[in-house]
Amino acid sequence: MAIENPVYVNECGLPLNAIEWLVTHHRSKLVEREEMIQGLHLKRGGRIVDAGCGPGLWTPLLANAVGPRGHIMGVDLSAEALVTAQQRSQGEWYEHQVSYKQGSMELLPVSYGSIHTIFSANVSQYLPEPVETFAAMGRYLVPGGRLAIKDIDFGTIHFSSVDFALQERVFQARAPWEKQRSL
Repeated sequence: MAIENPVYVNECGLPLNAIEWLVTHHRSKLVEREEMIQGLHLKRGGRIVDAGCGPGLWTPLLANAVGPRGHIMGVDLSAEALVTAQQRSQGEWYEHQVSYKQGSMELLPVSYGSIHTIFSANVSQYLPEPVETFAAMGRYLVPGGRLAIKDIDFGTIHFSSVDFALQERVFQARAPWEKQRSL
């Protein structure tokens, strides 16, 4: 989910929800992301909501996982991101499998009990109450459906090939941002 008014920027000054930054970041992690989606063992022919879809970067991975009879609906608050997602899917092999709608994650534009999997990647930092938001999505799942959240916990990350003292300095430098983010 890309928000309209950025709060946090990366080292290049781009908002962390900037489409250009998201595309570059996604490409750099593509192999790991493909493996992660495969590891979800999504239902072939399933109905997926990509909650907070942003510019639709996860769509081809999700479409591949659910196969040609599956359907993915990308939902985001950002009209700009949805236009980009729609343009990205035009003419692609998965185009017939996807639709995009503007909406909030708490009030998805689907019927209750109609979705096999709700997938959400890297959106919790944009949510004022992420636990409540994710809990609200449960009503849209079919019995036995799954909510799959992909995010990062910077408090538990460990770089195995980096000097421990350097790693600690990185986390200390990040601490003020984390504190401000949680306000």
